[in-house]
Amino acid sequence: MLDALREGTRGWIAWVIILILVVPFALWGIGNYAGFVTPSYVAEVNGAEITQVDLNKAYRNRIEQLRQLFGSDYVPDDAATLKQQVLDALIDNNLLTQQAVDAGYRVGNQDLVAQIHAMPAFSVGGKFNLDVYRVRLRQAGYTPEGFEDAIRQDLAVRQLRAGIAGSAIATGSEFDHFVALADEQRKIAYVTVKADNYLSKAQPTEAEIEAFYQSHKQSFMTPEKVSIAYIELDAQDIAKQVSVNEQALRSLYQDKKDTFVKQEQRQAAHILIAPKGDGPDALQKAKATAESVLKKIQNGGDFGALAKKYSDDAGSAAKGGELGWVQRGELVEPFEKALFSANKAGAIVGPVKTQYGYHIIKLEGIRQPQQQSFEEVRDQLAADYRQQKAEDKFYKLGSQLSNLAFDHSDSLEPIHKALNLPIEQVKGVTRDSGEGIAANSAVRDAAFSNEVYKNGKNHLVKLGDTHVVVLRDVGHQPAELKPLAAVKPEIVKTLKRQAAAKQAEQVASRIAAQVKSGASLEAAATAEQLEVQAPEFVERNARDVPQPILKAAFLADAPADSKADVGTVALKDGDQAVYVLAGVKPGDAAGVTDQQKTMLMRRLVGSHAQADLAAYVADLRRQADVDIQKDNIDNY
Repeated sequence: MLDALREGTRGWIAWVIILILVVPFALWGIGNYAGFVTPSYVAEVNGAEITQVDLNKAYRNRIEQLRQLFGSDYVPDDAATLKQQVLDALIDNNLLTQQAVDAGYRVGNQDLVAQIHAMPAFSVGGKFNLDVYRVRLRQAGYTPEGFEDAIRQDLAVRQLRAGIAGSAIATGSEFDHFVALADEQRKIAYVTVKADNYLSKAQPTEAEIEAFYQSHKQSFMTPEKVSIAYIELDAQDIAKQVSVNEQALRSLYQDKKDTFVKQEQRQAAHILIAPKGDGPDALQKAKATAESVLKKIQNGGDFGALAKKYSDDAGSAAKGGELGWVQRGELVEPFEKALFSANKAGAIVGPVKTQYGYHIIKLEGIRQPQQQSFEEVRDQLAADYRQQKAEDKFYKLGSQLSNLAFDHSDSLEPIHKALNLPIEQVKGVTRDSGEGIAANSAVRDAAFSNEVYKNGKNHLVKLGDTHVVVLRDVGHQPAELKPLAAVKPEIVKTLKRQAAAKQAEQVASRIAAQVKSGASLEAAATAEQLEVQAPEFVERNARDVPQPILKAAFLADAPADSKADVGTVALKDGDQAVYVLAGVKPGDAAGVTDQQKTMLMRRLVGSHAQADLAAYVADLRRQADVDIQKDNIDNY
């Protein structure tokens, strides 16, 4: 992974490095000049561009997050505002990244390796797998170097954030005030008015249906669609056509022989004693427990049985603490250092402190480094050989493809004839979906760009380091208004729901007015044949009270002069509620246990840390040169 540039700078490896560094500039340089690859930016932060593609991807990710929270049918009420919020977040992250670099934050190889090895996407059977790592990165369009640079950058920003957050503190008086608010209880009674109770009475007229249709035409439009023709150049496809030369493979083996050495491996088992809680006392107790378990082992206790009884690593405890065979770079540093310092199988080491607690480690076996034979690595050599030849051909064809796409921007035929690459088509592509190559969001963004959609030009899209397509519009279908007959059932359903919701709102207002005039909530609700939830003191995070009611009641002013506060609040699906706030009990810091105080202080400090970070970013933004192109944001 990190040795990619150390594998050898002789022979074909050196030429691959040169190709990686030099040829892409030639390939993409013309595209940039012609407007093929780099889209116009939506924002520029101290000279660093945020492109339309960056924003589109981040926006779609945010929509997906919100759909996981609120359901797959979630649609933002104000897409433009949400998109601006996403852009602001991208700008803030750019500012933090730049500041981390300027401030000298750096991430060492050891921390980088530990972070990547901890990612489940690269694991097989719970262990990091280098082959899976390479394949997954290739599928995502990353090189190992590019991905590792991105992770370094992310970790550096985390260091900066941690540095700011680490300076946050909270005083005792702040804690008392925090508890008074956080543990506050309010006495609430409420009644729910269900909109469904009034659906049967809601019967919209033909005139109302027609009026709704005319005033909401934008909601009943079919999505605009395009058909695109494209030529695809992908090194993975080229690699499948490369014939393997046995002599070349053996020569390649000799060039890379030093890299085909199985590292020393050690079979390990461990018992983890994790601290129960925070602070030095918890750590000291964990260490004492670990030392006690170690004595049991030294006195003849069975390691596996003790691991099952005492270890806090649930995954390995059930197997007697077994971790299997590991090699350097796969474990946290203190654990790895202790394991590889042991001299012979059966050795017990510990207690060893890591960020997880205290470990007692047993070395169960050693496999010395071993040279792999040609036959053992032949398949890998063949894959490397095919990939090398494919990339050589890709960069050669890619340069020609870029020139042809620019020189003949009104047709794909010259590319087809010169490079013998097929012209393919995909139809029915919308801004949000498409089949085949159009399933890629970058392709859809390009298909609806001004270059393609309005000007009818070729557009080159980079889908990976060795994967590009040139596409053009071959027909598009504008958005069309659906006929009234097709959407009438939907309109009727909406109007009935609106009428029922309005009726529920009127009933709720009537009940609230009666209570404010002196009637009891029970009497007013009974007159409407509704049931009251009896008054009781509840906390602000109570789960048996609808959240909108809780929020409204805890935002309301405390009742004055023993007079209850009355209000109405909208619930989901058009339902309404009337609540009565009859009393307030502040939280009492005196009743907080030490453990609760530790937890609450952490929350309070975390809140201060978030505020500090927000202020820090706001200050960076005030000093930064930020250029936002609103016209580009509105183009998609």
